This record gives sequence, structure tokens and C-alpha cells, in this order.
Amino acid sequence: MNRKLFLALGWAALLAAAPSAVRPAGAAQEAVQVDVAADIEAQIDKARTLIREDRRFEEALDVLAPLIAKLFRVTDSKKQIDLSAEIFLLRGLAFAGLSDDVSSRREFRNLYEIGPDTAKSVTKNIFDARIMFLLKQAERESQGLSIDFNLGIISDPPGASIKVDGADAGVTPSIYKTSKSAKVVLEIFKPGYKTVRDEVQVDQYELRRDYVLEFVGMRLVLRSRPPGAKVVLDGQDTGLVTDGELTKIPLGRHQVKLLRENYKEWETWIDSAEGKTDFDFEAKLVGTGYVSVQILTGTETNPLKSPTAVALDREGNFVVTDESERKIAIFDNATKTMMGWDPGLMAEIGLVVPGGVAVDSRNRYFVTDAERHVVVILNDPGRAPAKWGGFGSGDDQFNTPLGIAIDAQDAVYIADSGNLRIKKYASDGRFLKSWAVDAQPRAVAAGPDGVICVLSGLRVLRFSSEGESLGSAGEAAGFADPKALCLDAAGFLYIADAGLQKIVKLDENGEIAVSWGGAGAEPGQLGSPAGILVDGQGRIVVVEKDNHRLQIFAIGSTANERKEPRAPAATGGLGRSYRLRKEIP
Repeated sequence: MNRKLFLALGWAALLAAAPSAVRPAGAAQEAVQVDVAADIEAQIDKARTLIREDRRFEEALDVLAPLIAKLFRVTDSKKQIDLSAEIFLLRGLAFAGLSDDVSSRREFRNLYEIGPDTAKSVTKNIFDARIMFLLKQAERESQGLSIDFNLGIISDPPGASIKVDGADAGVTPSIYKTSKSAKVVLEIFKPGYKTVRDEVQVDQYELRRDYVLEFVGMRLVLRSRPPGAKVVLDGQDTGLVTDGELTKIPLGRHQVKLLRENYKEWETWIDSAEGKTDFDFEAKLVGTGYVSVQILTGTETNPLKSPTAVALDREGNFVVTDESERKIAIFDNATKTMMGWDPGLMAEIGLVVPGGVAVDSRNRYFVTDAERHVVVILNDPGRAPAKWGGFGSGDDQFNTPLGIAIDAQDAVYIADSGNLRIKKYASDGRFLKSWAVDAQPRAVAAGPDGVICVLSGLRVLRFSSEGESLGSAGEAAGFADPKALCLDAAGFLYIADAGLQKIVKLDENGEIAVSWGGAGAEPGQLGSPAGILVDGQGRIVVVEKDNHRLQIFAIGSTANERKEPRAPAATGGLGRSYRLRKEIP
């Protein structure tokens, strides 16, 4: 028996095979050898069937166990080697079938101890990847070579820190290497995610563990008016623009910024210190780069002469009051042409000095007349123009009414300038209530949130719809002669100041966000701005009394879109005028 085979069979098997009686000699002995070898081969065939066909691995091991001792009775060394190789191979396969890779490698190592050529011969028809891997490990061990057990550690998302048995082992994805088979404790942790702890038996040359980390961090929903702002988190561009959502934000305190060209930077902080992990913000971005994009002056034969106020009707057109025989001009917002009304009709209505204009949900025009101290309502289908008021200080009387506004419920608010009061009426003219202001109110505006803003002297007063004071704004603006104001959908205030020849925008805190203009008649300059509104596109529409025009401003990115007004329609825009004539006897 060669030395390697002797070592492979082991002392235990040798002792188990030691004879207790005198062995036969000669021909008898040779017959015994043949019978022993044949018996071993038969048992090997039986074990092979149990493993490969029946997958009864434990029974196969029971069949193979006594054969090792019997090998010592086979004196034909080649036969002995061949049979022992088959036994070790089958035992290794049986242990592998039982998922006992450590025992499987031990049997395969014994196979390689017999000799590499013999091992190669009996394993040449094995193609199972796992068995081939175990054989390769056993071969290296039999050669006295060190074996690195490789544990691949993958996480979703990647970049998680790894600890193996409490020691730092890099970040995912990573390969942990060890020279010995052992059970290790893995810890996978990443800020904002639940830590994973796992026990892994490292007993394969190549082993992999994949972990999907459970998110326990912060979530942030961001909307902005207008949308399209870049989202920056802790100084890093996230690649997200509003409106959108950021998830998987690590727990802790974070700075959030929104950046959009020609808008003031918006900033907030989020913090999970109090256990909150979901945040939802709607940012009102403050435009800071307004430029003139269009100027409308009327027609050559019917130009604006002295516009005093502007409103937006339900069809999106600009309704302008003018201290001329026309009294009211309407600019079609689609074609930018002006539709004229018959001056004779205006004389019939009796409108003298229009001071303010507003439009209700029925598309009726409410116009204050500062000379006659009344409110005239136009375009009520099938009815003659209505009229409220008359000179006086009673609930249904006015003294120089100027600004007028209509809220979402069609309640009408009138700046009764001479009486130093704001008066509120239902849409049918019923008086509802009034409240005093400390200076002559020049203009009034109704915000989307129900707040009523009043231009009183050199500041803006805020009230609830019931007249409850909500404070003031604009004191720091240094107004000189403010004439008109309006609110946009986000609640920002715009004041037209004829003294400064500027438009001043106040943010939701009443602070100056931006101002623009300057005296002059060039695009972007102003000549006594008297009325102002924000249209459905977020553009600022201003009428200028001294420049006899309507000027439209937009955020600076549209600076190159400025266009001259189109030529007026040959009919003078009779559509609006015609309807009015038909409705008034």
C-alpha cells in the first residue's frame, strides 16, 4: 500500500481492519482477495445508485462506511487505489448532497491524497458547479496551499458599512476574505436604513449574500409656484426639480434650497430629531427679474388717453377704465387688439370718472365713478346697467369711491375714499358691512386665501373678509404716491407707486422682494402707473396714466419675447360692443 493511500485510509480504518486470526495463504488467499474486491465493488455500485438515482445520501454513507476497513484486505495495490478513490468520491458526493460541505471537502481531500492523476480520472465526468468547487478546494488543501474563502456582500442601495464579528470590513459591495471556514456575524448599516444582522457560515470558496435594506430615513415632497425649481440638499444638486419627491434622505438635520433663474432663493430645514420623517412643502417662489414683454396703446384712431384701472374678465381679456369719452376699453388677450365701445353708449350710461374696475363670476363689470359717487354694473344679460349708491356717508352711499375688488364668493369690496371706509356688498347690491381705515383708501384687493388688502395712505392694511385687522405691510418700502395694488395666486402683493414710478413687490412677510421701473416712456419704464393686476400666466399688467398705455411684465427669462401690438381689427372689435348694445335699451 502506498504511503498516501495509507494516510488517507487512516489509523482508525487500519485498526478496524486488523485480523484476529491467521490469514489464508496461497491460492486460498488469492480467492479471498477476489471475493473481497468483488464485494466492495458491489457495495460501491449500490451506493452510487443510492446517490445518483435515489438521492438517499445517508443510506449511501451507511453502505460505504465499512468498505474502508475492507480495503486493507485487497493486496492488489492498483485495485486498492481504484476502489478507495471511488469510495472517497462517493462519500464526498453523499455529504455534499446533505449540504455538509466541510465533510464533503474532507472526503475529496482524501481522494487527492491518493494521487492527483487518480482523482482527475474518477472526477472527469463531474460537471456540477458546486461539486467542482468543492473538489478544487480539496485539491488545494491536499497540496498544502492556503485557501481564501470569499464572501461577497451586496446591498441595495450600495454604500452601506460592513462589520464582520464587530470589526470594520469596508462598504458594500465588498468581498470579505478569510483563510478558514467559520461562522461569522455580519452587520450591514447605512444612515436612514434599518441595520441588518446576519450569521453566515463561510465554508465555500465563493459565497454571496444580498441584502435589501429597509428604508427608515426621511421623505420630502416639494412643490413650488411656479414649478421647475432645482432642488439642492445640503449644498448638493439632487437632480430633482419641483414638483417632485425626495426619498431615502438620511436621518438628521438637512438644509433644503430651491433655485430657479430670476427667482429669489428659497430655503428651509428638515430635522428628524423629534421623530418626524415625512415632510411636505409648497414653496412660493418670489420672482426677482421682471422685464417688459409687451406694450398696448389702443388703436391709432382710438388710443388710450388716461387709463386709471385694469381688471381681468372671465374670458382672459384686459378691461381698462379710461378718463376719455370711451370710459372702458377691452384688449383681447389672444390677439392683443382693442375692442371699442360707443362713447354715446357710455354717455347714456352716465359713467363720468371711472376710478376702479372689477369683474365677477358672471362676467359683469363693476366700475366705480368717483365723480357721481356710484358703482355701475355693466353686461348683466337682458338687463339695463345697474347702479348702486349716490353721494353721502350712509351704508348705501359713497364719497369718491375709487378701488373695487370682488372675492371668490362674489362679495364686492369698495374703497369709499372720502368716508375713510371699506364697504362690503353682496353681488346683488345688499349692504353687508363696513369698517374704518385710518387714511383715505385708494385701492382694495381680495386675495385667494380670503385676505382683503387695502392701500391706505402709504401702507397696506390687511383684513379678514369680515373686517378683522390682520396687520399691515409696506412701511419699509418708502412709498411716495401708491395708486393701486393686487395679489397673485401665491399671496404676493404688488403696489403701483406713481410717485416712485415703480412697481414694488412684497413677499408673504410684507418685506420687499423686488422693485422695478423708473420714470420714462421706454419699455420697462413707467409713467404714473395707476392700475395693476396679475393675469393667469403670472404676468404683471400695468396701466400708465401719463404714458397712455398698458404694459405687460414677465419674469426675466422671457425678456426676448417682447412684441409690438398687432394691428387693430378693421371692425374695431365690435363683438363686445355689439353685445352691450343689444342688452341695453
